[in-house]
Amino acid sequence: MKILNSLNILEKPTCVSLGFFDGIHIGHRAVISNMVKKAKESGLNAVVFTFSESPKKVLGIANIEKIISDNQKEDILNDMSVDILYNIDFSTIMNLSAREFVSEILIKTLKVEHVFCGFNYKFGKGGSSDTKELFKLCKEHGITTNIVMPVTFDNQVVSSSRIRNYLKDGKIDIANKLLKRPFSYQFPIMHGNRIGGKIGYPTINQELKDGIIIPKIGVYKSYVLIDGKRFDSVTNIGISPTIGNRDKPNSETFILNYNGENLYGKNIEVFLLSYIRNEIKFESLDELKLQIEKDIHYNKIPPIK
Repeated sequence: MKILNSLNILEKPTCVSLGFFDGIHIGHRAVISNMVKKAKESGLNAVVFTFSESPKKVLGIANIEKIISDNQKEDILNDMSVDILYNIDFSTIMNLSAREFVSEILIKTLKVEHVFCGFNYKFGKGGSSDTKELFKLCKEHGITTNIVMPVTFDNQVVSSSRIRNYLKDGKIDIANKLLKRPFSYQFPIMHGNRIGGKIGYPTINQELKDGIIIPKIGVYKSYVLIDGKRFDSVTNIGISPTIGNRDKPNSETFILNYNGENLYGKNIEVFLLSYIRNEIKFESLDELKLQIEKDIHYNKIPPIK
């Protein structure tokens, strides 16, 4: 997949999906997969046109936390057989009128023949235009517009804001169903206080970067990928009150049955599967060790050999 961060003009006609696609949940996947299918049928390049930051955040409407990083978005779209990804700064086009967006971006830059978007897509300066206007303007230039109807789960429309609420509430299992993948994050392993190692449960420590959503504080059943191999794990997201509160939540993950090389400095992806319990302050390290053992047993994770 070719990744473009500026408005490079394409030479060949395309099918394009429009949207921010934060999380690439099952609703987003419907928009993108339909576009890819049409592109293959038509012999055109499959293009996703999106932004590096939420338009709402750039416009100062809301401080939107990302569900996935740009790297994760690239990997998912590549797996979905997208040919070209535009991941641009929203500020470069935010002052274009609806008509200018169609003429300058869709026609001149992207060479669009077929455009796909969600039912609630907004465009043009200030988000003043909707799918009806997009259909009208594209029709003037012979471009077909495909509006993908909402995808529902439990009789409610799937949305990124709904998934954020589930993550904040610790309902990770439901969020994962809507994402069609386990919620995950990938940050470098940093040095911790080594308390876990002293009680027989060494952890990998990761600083949760600003801009990416932090799920509910607590302990999770999880797994990690190390050099492509999956290892079961238990992850604590929190401030570690037993050994001294931190200023902001971090991630500490105990990896079962891993006897490989030192992981400091490596970017390790942690996948959260289910919420076990709240973060608790224990009176001693012995109590903490006992609880970790219970967490492992509760999740039916094999003991350390």
